[in-house]
Amino acid sequence: MLELYRKIQDDLLLLDRKALFALVYAAAGLACIYYLKNPEYLAAWLQNTSASDFGNWVAHSPDNNLPALTWWVFVVSVFYFVLPMLFVKFWQKRPLSEIGLNFRIEEGFWKSLIPCVVACRLRSLGIDIWPFQG
Repeated sequence: MLELYRKIQDDLLLLDRKALFALVYAAAGLACIYYLKNPEYLAAWLQNTSASDFGNWVAHSPDNNLPALTWWVFVVSVFYFVLPMLFVKFWQKRPLSEIGLNFRIEEGFWKSLIPCVVACRLRSLGIDIWPFQG
């Protein structure tokens, strides 16, 4: 057993801090997403607070499951995007472009987006144009 511990310790010493953070956060983040995605937990946390009606509405919406899905999107966004971004920016003090985050819009984006939006709008008005044939 002691030999196995030494082998794991040697393997961990070979990892740099970035890789070690990625491994630990992947496990912790996925565990948090798995358990916190359930809107029943939100209702339980907000119970006996001024926001308990909100928690019950998210968990037991009478109309549809959109509030519960919104809660799921919020939890996933926080643990997949926001927390790692904050850690890299403020703890590791690295630029976000090092991990592939760049908030610039590509140069040809608007040239591609505007025709698609116009075509979709015309289609919603009943005007059929290519490639949105009915």
